[in-house]
Amino acid sequence: MDSTNLKALELAKQGAAEGTIVIAARQTAGRGRMRRKWESPEGKGLWFSMILRPTIAAEYCAQITLLTAVAAVKALQVLTDKKFSIKWPNDIMLDGKKVCGILAEMALTADGSIEYAVVGIGININMSSEDFGAQLEATATSLYLATGIEYEHEQVLKAFLDEFDLLY
Repeated sequence: MDSTNLKALELAKQGAAEGTIVIAARQTAGRGRMRRKWESPEGKGLWFSMILRPTIAAEYCAQITLLTAVAAVKALQVLTDKKFSIKWPNDIMLDGKKVCGILAEMALTADGSIEYAVVGIGININMSSEDFGAQLEATATSLYLATGIEYEHEQVLKAFLDEFDLLY
């Protein structure tokens, strides 16, 4: 698919329930903040978006990105026993390299409350140095590169959702 966030935004507009998750094996137009391209080759990572319908004031919406980042860090640390950090506001880093990106988007109602939020998450799971190419090799990494272990996508998704559910 082109982008899990774009599909989730479309579904949210159509009334999809909170907790709906859109997952792609590959994205052809994955994106991050400021419309930067997010590389998402087939089978190498976890590319997904969640539809949320939080009952918080719009001014607190940024907390959704932070909550998602904390859930990702906790899940990845449990899976790998490595030390991850959050690079404000939406990057998860390991040894100075990006392993995960988060993109949150929202729609407001006429009265200014949140109608829905879509949170897209891209986690580099089983990518090799060759998968990143020369341009990204110095700044990006994957769980595989950090541990030498190939991870199941479902295992990573479950770990993330468990942590996210506790925090949300």
